[in-house]
Amino acid sequence: MVKIQGSYQISNNHLTKEGVTFLIKERKTITPKKPKLYLSSIKPTFEYVSSMYPIAENTYQIDYKGAKYKLILEPLKEVANVVGF
Repeated sequence: MVKIQGSYQISNNHLTKEGVTFLIKERKTITPKKPKLYLSSIKPTFEYVSSMYPIAENTYQIDYKGAKYKLILEPLKEVANVVGF
């Protein structure tokens, strides 16, 4: 299980820190329950993490292993932060 909370460097759609890399991807088909964006872990292993539910500009709610987190993207600073709700 990946420890998801913390600060990440943003490069393209990759969020990276200390040997952990997440990838923000777009769904081809959007439904009322599945938003356009979702998050996957690609390092150390591939794993679907969560849909990214928008709650404000550049801020998303994600669910991982039964816990809710806030993903805050700061593209100008090339930083993303994941914090617990």
